[in-house]
Amino acid sequence: MRARWISRGRGWILPAAAAVVIVVLAVVLINLRKPPPVVSSMDLNQRGVALRTVTVYALAPDSLVLVPLERQTASFGSRKDLAGELVEFLGGPFDSLDAPLPPGTRLLHFFESEPGAVTLDFSAALESVTGASILRDRLRLAAVLRTLAENMPPVESVRVLVQGRPLGSWGDHLRLGRVIAVEHWL
Repeated sequence: MRARWISRGRGWILPAAAAVVIVVLAVVLINLRKPPPVVSSMDLNQRGVALRTVTVYALAPDSLVLVPLERQTASFGSRKDLAGELVEFLGGPFDSLDAPLPPGTRLLHFFESEPGAVTLDFSAALESVTGASILRDRLRLAAVLRTLAENMPPVESVRVLVQGRPLGSWGDHLRLGRVIAVEHWL
């Protein structure tokens, strides 16, 4: 009886061994096949995206000094795109300097009615700009105007809006007119 069980048990060994040999041969043959060439849509001769260096002004924390900082931007498109990136840079953060604009301030719209006459429409975060004194408020506004004027010439006058409405005061101390003459602040 025992011999019969052993002989019955050996009947599955040959098909199992054949299946293992077939799987091993398939794996070996698949791995010996030459891999397909890598197809890339990148032009390897292209150097990449060119960066433009812009100057952004921040405030020294314990003095009445504007500190120029260099930043890199890939914005070579429209003046609106560049103005938007400059506003983002002006919102900081800076290592040991104060940002001229409150965090989260965004440029919603940029208009240029004629060369040099710019209208900037900011998000509501701009309404929270404050300075400890009239001099700090003036310095914050000067940092914004100088950053725009140096990186987007010619900017001669700026009109500031917040969500489509004219901004009446900059911080707690400065009352703004309809149009700001940039040369007065530089």
